[in-house]
Amino acid sequence: LQTGIRRITAKTGRALRRLLHERYEIASQLSQTLKMPADQLTPRIEALLEETRKLKRQLREGPAGIDLTASVDQLVEKAIRIGPATVVSGELPNVPVEQIRVQADRVKKKLSNAVVVFGTCDPENKKVLLLAAVSDDLIKQGLSAGEIAKRMASIVGGSGGGKPHLAQAGGKLPEKLPEALACVEAIVRDALG
Repeated sequence: LQTGIRRITAKTGRALRRLLHERYEIASQLSQTLKMPADQLTPRIEALLEETRKLKRQLREGPAGIDLTASVDQLVEKAIRIGPATVVSGELPNVPVEQIRVQADRVKKKLSNAVVVFGTCDPENKKVLLLAAVSDDLIKQGLSAGEIAKRMASIVGGSGGGKPHLAQAGGKLPEKLPEALACVEAIVRDALG
């Protein structure tokens, strides 16, 4: 027979008073931060956590009315083959870079030997965002997302770069985004020789 030994620890006296005081201080600080009585903290914190979950979901899915996945799938249908590479590139709606990264990863998982290049712009603020992603097999053959992003950035009046598998660049000439995206094919052909 195996008997389990259980250790029970308890605080008494001064240690208990110190622990209770620490907990009281934490509750007081939270009450001040959230500007509400301590007895209402639990429901308020639960509501804040739910709101955070909703915002994260919105960030992943994109702004209302924009189906980013459908936009990317249309670009995948227009993909071109250059040697061993499947090149997917195009302009996406103005969405946060995290959403574009999610889509680039999705395309890389869906296609073998993928080169994925997405651009988006915010004409009002004169900003361009470029994101390039390259599959591991193509990196071994000389392609680099960092080099793609760097060369495109020079066209849109910016700078950027990154790692061979994922890179990001920015610029301040939104009107040049189509030209930058048009050069992706030539960059891939040059790299693959």
